Amino acid sequence: MSTQRRGIGTTATVAIVVVIIAVAAVAYYAYKPVPPTQQSSTTPTTSAHIKTVNVNMPLGAGGTQRLNFVPEKIIVVVGVNNTVRWTNHDSAAHTVTGSTFDSGGMAVGANFTHTFDGQGNYSYRCSYHPWMMGSVLVRNG
Repeated sequence: MSTQRRGIGTTATVAIVVVIIAVAAVAYYAYKPVPPTQQSSTTPTTSAHIKTVNVNMPLGAGGTQRLNFVPEKIIVVVGVNNTVRWTNHDSAAHTVTGSTFDSGGMAVGANFTHTFDGQGNYSYRCSYHPWMMGSVLVRNG
């Protein structure tokens, strides 16, 4: 009888350890900081005398509501830096969907570029992850 109790106790202990490890792994990946190489570049890149502003979908954005487009809000000027490039650094697919533009499904590592020609405030979102929203404020040059 004593042997059976140890067996049940050992089984319960192993099960508890497995659950603790699983919870720790989920917590680690859910709250893992984004490596610096996957954060947004605040320095625009230049292409044909017009600078491109970069927006990223960081690793984990599709799995947690505390991550979003990086940066979430940007300001661009027509003729200066009015081209925006979104890059998917996440392990999940995303979209960049606004009223006047749509990337369609973006696989891991994909880019989508859009040039804004008129002033205004352009909101966009990810169709797959409704908590992911951003905006581009476009000013005339």
